[in-house]
This record gives sequence, structure tokens and C-alpha cells, in this order.
Amino acid sequence: MKPIVYLPFCAVVLLICLSEVTSQRSRNCCLKTSSQRVHIRRVKDYRIQTAGTCPIDAFVVLTIKGRQICCDPNSDWINKFRMNVDQRKSMAKPTSDSTAEPNNRGGKKKKNGGKRHRQKKQKICRT
Repeated sequence: MKPIVYLPFCAVVLLICLSEVTSQRSRNCCLKTSSQRVHIRRVKDYRIQTAGTCPIDAFVVLTIKGRQICCDPNSDWINKFRMNVDQRKSMAKPTSDSTAEPNNRGGKKKKNGGKRHRQKKQKICRT
């Protein structure tokens, strides 16, 4: 076959790939924002959407149930909300403090590694 035959086929494949990429981008983008406030207990995390790859700027709240709520980033409650979420996330991270002592209850270390063994009852035969 001649290479000219492959050119339209390659162009069609390229267009299909590009349309798939742009449709995935729009699925992750907020197209409009809501004015509703979100309770801090329902929030797992947040992200900030910029208008470069998506059509609008938005403050995207990720809830514990996996929902995404698009909020207006210029709302007055957003800054306080961000500080609260950041503070909760920093408190939830485990500290890597090497001075912390392991949980030791004192006492002797058991020979069997702390496992309990049942003692077998001996049968006594009476004659």
C-alpha cells in the first residue's frame, strides 16, 4: 500500500485521541460554582481550579463521600475554611518524632512472645 493511504487514517486516529483528552479534562473541571457553604465535618480535602485548563476559577471541595462541590473562590468564607481544613490535615499527619517512646507497659518480656497457650488437661484414669 502507498503511504498516502495511511495519512487520512492517521489524521482520524489523532482527532479521536485529542477529543478523548479534552473530554476528560472537562469532566474534572467545574463549569459553574455554587454559593452554598459546606460543613467542615463533611470535608476530606480541597483543590483549587484555575482558569488555564478549565473555563473558570473555582474552589473545589472534596467530601468524605467522594463528591466534589465547586465553590466561588472569591467568597468571604473560603479563606477561613481553607485554614481550618489545612489545620485538620496537619493534625492528622503522624509525627516522625524520634524522641517518642514506644508503648512499653513495663514488666518482663514473655518468653512465648505474648501469646497465650492453653494448657492441656490431663485425663486421670482411676482403676
